[in-house]
Amino acid sequence: MTEFNKSELARFVSEGEKSPPPVFVGREAVMTDIQKAARLRLDEGGFDGEPGNTRILQGAPGAGKSSLIFELENRLNWLHNIDKGEDLRIPQVVELEVAEVVDGTAMLRRLAERIDPVNATDAFRRTTRADTVEASVGGFGVGARAGRSRSTEEDEPSALMTAFRDWLIDRGPIELETPVIIAIDEAQNLPPGKERQGNLFLQSVHNNRARLPLSLVLAGLGDTEETANAVGLTRGLTVHSIGRFSRAESCGLMQRWCAHFGLAVGSQRPRLAMYCALADDWPQHLHCAQKALGQAVLDVQQQDPAFDGSLDHLREPDWLRVTAQFAQYRAEHYRGRISQEIEDNRTLTAAVMRSLTPDTTMEDILNTIRQQLGDFEEPSRSQQAQAFRDHLVHQGALQKTRTDGPVICPIPSFRSWLMESTRPLHNRQMYSLRSDEDIRTEKALDRLEDAHSWAIEQVNQFELDRTVSLWHGPVKVEILSDGTASERLDTRPS
Repeated sequence: MTEFNKSELARFVSEGEKSPPPVFVGREAVMTDIQKAARLRLDEGGFDGEPGNTRILQGAPGAGKSSLIFELENRLNWLHNIDKGEDLRIPQVVELEVAEVVDGTAMLRRLAERIDPVNATDAFRRTTRADTVEASVGGFGVGARAGRSRSTEEDEPSALMTAFRDWLIDRGPIELETPVIIAIDEAQNLPPGKERQGNLFLQSVHNNRARLPLSLVLAGLGDTEETANAVGLTRGLTVHSIGRFSRAESCGLMQRWCAHFGLAVGSQRPRLAMYCALADDWPQHLHCAQKALGQAVLDVQQQDPAFDGSLDHLREPDWLRVTAQFAQYRAEHYRGRISQEIEDNRTLTAAVMRSLTPDTTMEDILNTIRQQLGDFEEPSRSQQAQAFRDHLVHQGALQKTRTDGPVICPIPSFRSWLMESTRPLHNRQMYSLRSDEDIRTEKALDRLEDAHSWAIEQVNQFELDRTVSLWHGPVKVEILSDGTASERLDTRPS
C-alpha cells in the first residue's frame, strides 16, 4: 500500500473544486464512444462520410464533464506519446476554449501546434500570408488562399477549414496521420449564429466537408444540444447525459481516493458507502466528502504525529466532524446554485420541483411555469416561462436524461433542498425554531433559516437512535431520534 502522503492530501484539501480529480472512475462507455467516432472519421479517409459524429456531453454543474475531458485528453495523448505515433488509430485530443473558437485564427493555431509543434508557427504564417483575401463574416476575419471564395454550401468547407487544409498542403501530405478530437468545454457559451467563422469551421468538421479525420466533442450544461443546433450542428448529434455515478462507481472512487493518498480503509468501508449515499453518488458531492474526510485526517495527524493513515484510528467525534463539514460543503454548493432570479421566485421554483415525475417533459415544465405566472396565453408570459426554465437548467436544477426524454432534477437531495429552502419566509413558523434573540429580527431569522435547511438535510440522511447535537455557525442544532430537528441561536463554546 502507498505510504500516507500528508503533503499531497493537504494540497488536495486546499485546492478549488475546479482542479482535476486525483483519481477517475466511470464514464468508460462515453469515452469509448468518443474514440469510436474519431476512428470512424479516420476509416472514412478521403471519402465523404456521413454528417455527424459530434458528441455532446451535457449535464448539471458538478457532474464531472470537465474531468471527463481532462481524463480523455490525458489518457489518449499519453498513449499517443508512448506509442510514438506508430498506431495511427490512437486519437489525439485538442481542448479549446470558447473564446478560441470565436477568435477562429486562435483555434487554427492550436490545432496546428498539436499536429506539428515544430513547424506549426512558420507553416501557418506562410499559409495565411501568401496571396490572401479577407473573408470576413459576422465581424470575424480570416485569411483564405487567393482565388477561393467562401461558400456556405453544405458540400464546401468554410474559409477557416480551407486555411487549415492549405496549411496541411504546405506541410506535406494532405491527410492527417491520426484522428484528432476537438473538445470544447463550457460549450453552452458558444455564441449563436450559423454564419460566424468559428461556427462555420465547426460545421465543416461536423459535416465532414474537408474529408479530414476531425471530430467534435462539446461539453456543457443541460441545453448544450440546443446550443449546438444554434451554431449549425444538427444532423447526427449523439448526446450523452452526464449524471450520477452508480453506487459501485461511487464506492470504488472513495476507496481509490483513499489508496491514492495512502489512507488504509480498514473496517470503514460501510462508513465510506454511507457518504456515497449522502452524496447521492453525485461527483461534486463526492469531492466534498473527500475534502471533509481529508481535513479530518489532517487534523488527527496534527494532534498525533504518529498517525499512519489508518481510518480505523478516527474516533466517533472525528467522523461527526466529517459529516458536519461535508453537509456544510454541500449546502454551500446548493446555495451557490440559488441565483437572485430563483431567490425572487421561491414559490415558482418549488412548484417546478414538486411537479417532476418520471414522465415530465420540458414542455410540461413550461406549462407548470406558465400556470404559476398566470395569463397563460400571453406571449410575453411564454417568453418569461422559457427564460426561467432555461435558467433552472443552467443552475443545475433541471436536466434532460436524453434527447426528447424526460426531465429530472439530477441530484435528488438538491430537489428536496430547493423545495425546503425556497419556502416563503412567512412559513417559518411551521418549523421548530427557538432563539435567544428577538425572532422578528432579520439577522436571527436568516441564521435560523440557514441552520434549518442544513438540519433538514441531516434528518433526511440519518437513522438515529439518539439525539445528536451539532453546531452550524452560531446555531446549535439538535437532531432528534424521532426524525425532527430543532435549532437554537446560542453562544458556541471556544
